[in-house]
Amino acid sequence: GRQLAGQHLAEQGAEAEFKRAIALNPNSPDAAIWYSFYLDATQRFDEAIAQATRAKRLDPLSIVANVGMAESYYQSRQYDLAIDAFRKCQELDPQNVYAHELLGVAYQKKGMQAQAIAEFEKAVQIDSSPGVLSFLGWGYGAAGRADDARKVLNQLEQLAKQRYVSPYNNALVYAGLGDRDHTFEWLNKAEEERNDFLVYLKCEPVFDSVRSDPRFNDLIRRIGLTP
Repeated sequence: GRQLAGQHLAEQGAEAEFKRAIALNPNSPDAAIWYSFYLDATQRFDEAIAQATRAKRLDPLSIVANVGMAESYYQSRQYDLAIDAFRKCQELDPQNVYAHELLGVAYQKKGMQAQAIAEFEKAVQIDSSPGVLSFLGWGYGAAGRADDARKVLNQLEQLAKQRYVSPYNNALVYAGLGDRDHTFEWLNKAEEERNDFLVYLKCEPVFDSVRSDPRFNDLIRRIGLTP
C-alpha cells in the first residue's frame, strides 16, 4: 500500500483516484489504507489517521490497517502513540518486519536506544535483505555506534556485487551517521532512479538529521514536492 501510494503520488488526479477506489469499495479497508499512505506523504496527518481509523473499524484484525494507523502516528511524530500502535501490530503479526523497523525508529526518537537496536536486530533476524539491514545501520549510527553502522555499509557494498541494492538504503545509513555529504550523494542517486519511497522524504523521520541542509529542499523540489 505505501509503495502504491508512492507510485501514484506525483500523478495528476492521484487523490481523485484514491477517493474513487474508496467509493467503488466502501467496505474495503485496503482502499482506505492506500489513501492514508498518500495523505501521510502529503503531510495531511489528521486525514490520514481518520482513514486508518476507518480501515481498522472495517477490519480490526487487519495487519495492513493496523500498520497504516501506526505509520500515521509515526510520520506525524506522535511517537508514544506510534509505539503503542506498532506493539499492537506485533501482537497481530510478530514476524512483520516493517513494524519492527518503525518501532525501532520511534524508540530511538524517544531516546530509548537499547530498545531501538533490539527492534532493528529482530527485523534483520526475520529478513536480512538490504532494506532491512539499512534500518539497522541507521539505528547504529543514530545511537553513536559508528563502527557498527559502517559494518552495515560494508555489508550493503558486498550485497551490491550479487544483487540490486537501492541507493536509498545507503542514504539511510549515512543519515543515521549524520554524514550529510554522503547522505545527499546517495539520495541524489535514488532520485535519478525515481525511487518510490522518496515521495515520503518530506515527512520521513529517519532523515531529520539532514532536513536543515539547503540541499534537502532542492531535492524535495526535484522529486516534485513543495518544500
